[in-house]
Amino acid sequence: KRLNELLDQGKTPHGDLFHAFFSGDEKQVEDTIAEELKGAPPSQVKTMRRLLNKRNEVMAERILRFTKAHPKRRHLFAFGVAHFIGKESVTSALTSAGCEVTRLTHK
Repeated sequence: KRLNELLDQGKTPHGDLFHAFFSGDEKQVEDTIAEELKGAPPSQVKTMRRLLNKRNEVMAERILRFTKAHPKRRHLFAFGVAHFIGKESVTSALTSAGCEVTRLTHK
């Protein structure tokens, strides 16, 4: 139902999410994700959060290993929007580990 509403409005399913992220509006990203999860069973939301957080942890560990193995190189990593926001994000884990993380935005 929601997909049809978005398409009727000329929008893509994740267009609002990407726009909010690339404009630097993390609050809007979180609100958009919450809206997309609205109506999902609480157990599903909890499981999705757990999986997301675990993936964030694994990705951050891989990035740390890679950057330590190649310290003289510049690195660029790209993930889905949800992995970049929140206190358990890849970005937060890397910052906590002492990495400098620069977020690129587009306005």
